[in-house]
Amino acid sequence: DVPITSPIEQLFFCGLYAVARTNGFRLSTVIGSPFPMPPPDLRVIDNTVLCYPQSPIGNYRADFVLYLVDGPNPMPTVVELDGH
Repeated sequence: DVPITSPIEQLFFCGLYAVARTNGFRLSTVIGSPFPMPPPDLRVIDNTVLCYPQSPIGNYRADFVLYLVDGPNPMPTVVELDGH
């Protein structure tokens, strides 16, 4: 069960899934903290987008932390969405 309750976050997740699949990537949703790096067993899965919804970062919580696993050193991308 993915903890995505905000409508804008749900739309983002659907769009992320569609774009990942269209470009030949798998989308893997992981619950928990993504830092400092994805678990070693997940880093070896090339052509995968690791998606950490509602990720804790210190005293804060990011809407999403994404890793594009397409090589030996995936870097995180933090996504924060605001719906007004």
